[in-house]
Amino acid sequence: MATILPALHSKNLRLTSGERRFGACLLRNLEDDYHCWVDVPVGPKQRRPDLIVLHPGRGILVLEVKDWLVTTIPRMDRHAAEIHTDRGLKTVVNPLEQARAYAIEITALLERDPLLVLQERGVITTAPGTQPN
Repeated sequence: MATILPALHSKNLRLTSGERRFGACLLRNLEDDYHCWVDVPVGPKQRRPDLIVLHPGRGILVLEVKDWLVTTIPRMDRHAAEIHTDRGLKTVVNPLEQARAYAIEITALLERDPLLVLQERGVITTAPGTQPN
Protein backbone atom coordinates (compact mmCIF):
# COMPACT_ATOMS: atom_id res chain seq x y z
CA MET A 1 0.00 0.00 0.00
CA ALA A 2 1.33 3.43 -0.97
CA THR A 3 2.01 6.19 1.52
CA ILE A 4 -0.18 9.28 1.06
CA LEU A 5 0.58 12.54 2.86
CA PRO A 6 -1.35 14.15 4.37
CA ALA A 7 -3.85 11.41 5.14
CA LEU A 8 -6.91 11.54 2.89
CA HIS A 9 -9.24 11.83 5.89
CA SER A 10 -7.37 14.86 7.30
CA LYS A 11 -9.80 17.59 8.34
CA ASN A 12 -7.52 20.36 7.02
CA LEU A 13 -7.47 18.85 3.53
CA ARG A 14 -9.98 20.41 1.13
CA LEU A 15 -10.58 17.83 -1.59
CA THR A 16 -13.36 17.29 -4.06
CA SER A 17 -15.13 13.95 -3.90
CA GLY A 18 -13.32 12.89 -7.10
CA GLU A 19 -9.91 13.78 -5.67
CA ARG A 20 -10.68 11.86 -2.48
CA ARG A 21 -11.90 8.78 -4.42
CA PHE A 22 -8.89 8.86 -6.75
CA GLY A 23 -6.49 9.19 -3.79
CA ALA A 24 -8.15 6.21 -2.09
CA CYS A 25 -7.77 4.23 -5.33
CA LEU A 26 -4.04 5.06 -5.43
CA LEU A 27 -3.68 4.09 -1.79
CA ARG A 28 -5.31 0.70 -2.41
CA ASN A 29 -3.58 -0.15 -5.67
CA LEU A 30 -0.04 1.23 -5.56
CA GLU A 31 2.76 -0.81 -4.02
CA ASP A 32 4.55 0.06 -0.77
CA ASP A 33 7.43 1.90 -2.45
CA TYR A 34 5.16 4.64 -3.87
CA HIS A 35 4.80 7.94 -2.04
CA CYS A 36 1.99 10.39 -2.81
CA TRP A 37 1.43 13.96 -1.73
CA VAL A 38 -1.99 15.56 -1.87
CA ASP A 39 -2.47 19.30 -2.35
CA VAL A 40 1.04 20.30 -1.21
CA PRO A 41 2.57 23.69 -2.07
CA VAL A 42 5.25 23.55 -4.76
CA GLY A 43 7.80 26.18 -5.73
CA PRO A 44 8.07 29.88 -4.99
CA LYS A 45 4.47 30.53 -6.10
CA GLN A 46 3.22 27.81 -3.71
CA ARG A 47 1.06 26.27 -6.43
CA ARG A 48 -0.82 23.12 -5.39
CA PRO A 49 -1.11 20.14 -7.75
CA ASP A 50 -3.86 17.70 -6.79
CA LEU A 51 -1.51 14.72 -6.50
CA ILE A 52 2.22 14.09 -6.80
CA VAL A 53 3.22 10.43 -7.07
CA LEU A 54 6.86 9.41 -6.52
CA HIS A 55 8.45 6.05 -7.13
CA PRO A 56 12.22 5.92 -6.47
CA GLY A 57 12.93 3.90 -9.61
CA ARG A 58 10.26 5.25 -11.94
CA GLY A 59 10.16 8.95 -11.18
CA ILE A 60 7.48 11.54 -10.49
CA LEU A 61 3.97 11.81 -11.87
CA VAL A 62 1.86 14.95 -11.34
CA LEU A 63 -1.90 14.49 -11.56
CA GLU A 64 -4.82 16.90 -11.79
CA VAL A 65 -8.17 15.34 -10.95
CA LYS A 66 -11.33 16.94 -12.31
CA ASP A 67 -14.89 16.04 -11.36
CA TRP A 68 -16.12 16.83 -14.85
CA LEU A 69 -18.59 14.85 -16.92
CA VAL A 70 -18.12 14.49 -20.66
CA THR A 71 -21.46 16.21 -21.14
CA THR A 72 -20.21 19.32 -19.30
CA ILE A 73 -17.22 19.85 -21.61
CA PRO A 74 -18.37 21.41 -24.89
CA ARG A 75 -14.85 22.25 -26.07
CA MET A 76 -11.28 21.46 -25.14
CA ASP A 77 -7.97 22.13 -26.86
CA ARG A 78 -4.33 21.80 -25.82
CA HIS A 79 -4.39 24.97 -23.72
CA ALA A 80 -7.93 25.41 -22.40
CA ALA A 81 -11.22 23.72 -21.66
CA GLU A 82 -14.70 25.16 -21.68
CA ILE A 83 -16.91 23.64 -19.01
CA HIS A 84 -20.51 24.16 -17.98
CA THR A 85 -20.75 25.11 -14.29
CA ASP A 86 -23.57 26.23 -12.00
CA ARG A 87 -22.57 29.79 -12.91
CA GLY A 88 -22.55 29.24 -16.67
CA LEU A 89 -19.86 28.51 -19.24
CA LYS A 90 -16.33 28.88 -17.88
CA THR A 91 -12.93 28.66 -19.59
CA VAL A 92 -10.19 26.97 -17.54
CA VAL A 93 -6.66 25.72 -18.17
CA ASN A 94 -6.49 22.28 -19.76
CA PRO A 95 -5.69 19.84 -16.89
CA LEU A 96 -2.86 18.25 -18.90
CA GLU A 97 -1.26 21.65 -19.39
CA GLN A 98 -1.82 22.44 -15.71
CA ALA A 99 -0.12 19.21 -14.58
CA ARG A 100 2.71 19.79 -17.07
CA ALA A 101 3.38 23.26 -15.62
CA TYR A 102 3.50 21.78 -12.10
CA ALA A 103 5.90 19.03 -13.27
CA ILE A 104 8.23 21.60 -14.85
CA GLU A 105 8.24 23.61 -11.61
CA ILE A 106 9.01 20.48 -9.56
CA THR A 107 11.82 19.55 -11.98
CA ALA A 108 13.35 23.01 -11.63
CA LEU A 109 13.29 22.70 -7.83
CA LEU A 110 14.91 19.27 -7.90
CA GLU A 111 17.59 20.37 -10.37
CA ARG A 112 18.70 23.11 -7.96
CA ASP A 113 19.20 20.66 -5.08
CA PRO A 114 22.92 19.75 -5.01
CA LEU A 115 22.21 16.46 -3.20
CA LEU A 116 20.06 15.28 -6.10
CA VAL A 117 22.35 16.28 -8.98
CA LEU A 118 24.65 13.51 -10.19
CA GLN A 119 28.26 14.70 -10.38
CA GLU A 120 30.69 13.03 -12.78
CA ARG A 121 33.63 11.25 -11.16
CA GLY A 122 36.78 13.32 -11.01
CA VAL A 123 35.03 16.51 -12.03
CA ILE A 124 35.42 19.40 -9.63
CA THR A 125 32.55 21.83 -9.78
CA THR A 126 33.23 25.42 -8.86
CA ALA A 127 31.20 28.54 -8.57
CA PRO A 128 31.28 30.81 -11.65
CA GLY A 129 34.34 33.06 -11.66
CA THR A 130 36.40 30.88 -9.28
CA GLN A 131 39.25 28.44 -9.93
CA PRO A 132 39.46 24.87 -8.56
CA ASN A 133 42.27 24.18 -6.05
